Amino acid sequence: MTKSALYLRISKDKTGEGLAVERQEALIRKMLKEKGWEAGRVYTDNSVSATSAKAVRPAYEQMLSDWEAGEFEAISAYDLDRIYRHPIQLEELIDLSEKRGLLLATCGGDADLLTDNGRLFARIKASVAKAETERRSARQKAAFAQSREKGKPHWSKRPFGYETDGSIVEREANAVKTMAGMLLEGQSMAECVRWINSVDITSTLGKPWQNTTLHRVMTSPRVAGLRIYKSKKIVDGEEVEVSEEMEGSWEAIIEPDTWRGIRAILKDPKRAVTKLNSRDTLLSGLLTCSVCGGKCYGTRTAKARGNRKEMWVYRCSESAHVAKTMGRTDNWVVLMTLRELGSVSSEEVETDKAELERLRAARALETQSWAEWLEEAGEEGLRPSEYRIPRGKHEARLTELDRKLTEMQTVSLVRVATESEAEEGIEMVFQWEEMSLARRRRIIQSIWQSITLVRTARGVRWSPEHVKLISRATGKEVKGELVSLPDNVHP
Repeated sequence: MTKSALYLRISKDKTGEGLAVERQEALIRKMLKEKGWEAGRVYTDNSVSATSAKAVRPAYEQMLSDWEAGEFEAISAYDLDRIYRHPIQLEELIDLSEKRGLLLATCGGDADLLTDNGRLFARIKASVAKAETERRSARQKAAFAQSREKGKPHWSKRPFGYETDGSIVEREANAVKTMAGMLLEGQSMAECVRWINSVDITSTLGKPWQNTTLHRVMTSPRVAGLRIYKSKKIVDGEEVEVSEEMEGSWEAIIEPDTWRGIRAILKDPKRAVTKLNSRDTLLSGLLTCSVCGGKCYGTRTAKARGNRKEMWVYRCSESAHVAKTMGRTDNWVVLMTLRELGSVSSEEVETDKAELERLRAARALETQSWAEWLEEAGEEGLRPSEYRIPRGKHEARLTELDRKLTEMQTVSLVRVATESEAEEGIEMVFQWEEMSLARRRRIIQSIWQSITLVRTARGVRWSPEHVKLISRATGKEVKGELVSLPDNVHP
């Protein structure tokens, strides 16, 4: 009795349930029973295409190895195009059949590769399958080109932030906007990953986010309502690939300039992440000593009296000129910072947040443009003296952008109150507790030009007067004994 292997293949299993290959197997088994052949091992390549002659089909390769080992004499499939779709694939089977007489059987009829008529029939089928593949490819390319010209989406899978028809998924889109702001203000991709996982927003596959997958989303032109069309052109006699931005027909989640700024930031190889000491302290390195002007850092120190054996303080790193209790110093600086920010109105928040995002993107693009200019200048062999004027203009633009960013840093800390909060008379909510430590430090730096710890006699109890705050906006000292936030804001 002839023993036959069963080969099953389907190019795309959209449901992942394998129903199509199950139907193929049932029909093949029925055919084998009618022929009186023995059904051998089943080899399945589910959701694997044979359109490309170089496509990897693991089950198919294993089946040929088992046939050469003599485990069966024939191969049965639903149709010949399940086994091959390229003439070159058929010729490989013909070579194998000439070695030991491989038999091919399908539900539409057998193909005897040992006879000239059998080979002719198989080659005609292969040519027809190849022509069908080429016609389908041409139709798909034409459809994609038409969609590209009209800016229509042709997404095979739902992208994050959108439905497959291009409509926006609000919760996901809001997450993209939030992370865009985080990246523009200097937070890392890792911080974005931690945030989005903490609010239980998964990928479209229902999986937690990782740096690489979130990086693809945030750098994709799709979120800016754009698509990138790549083509090849002849430049100076050489074929080069060029990319062209085209506007899509779907709504943008973030502005194109914002997206370009994010992409510039993430592409910058010099991008650094703030590293703090082993006990991540709020004001370490931001405080100065009133005696020597050196930096003060958080440290643990022994306490001679009381129940506590140790405590945390900010201490001068040079000669321990000053040491102030960490908890009270932190609380005071935070309270004074929030008070300085409390003068902003809800109207200013909504207007200025968009401008703040634009300025951050502009700064990222300016940095990227300068890096590209330096690279080109190096290739052209410019002299150092020729760098002076462009560098001066670049630094002037950065200085102006930084000045504007400092002025508008306030709005990144607050949000307009929700409807329920507004009913309680609250106009704005400070988001201090929701921020990462690195972001809190940047906010403090943007408000205060300097924070100085004043030296006192040993044993003097902590007092607000021991922390000297100089406003970055006015250059003057800000004092206060008992401070509170305005009635219309909420911490």
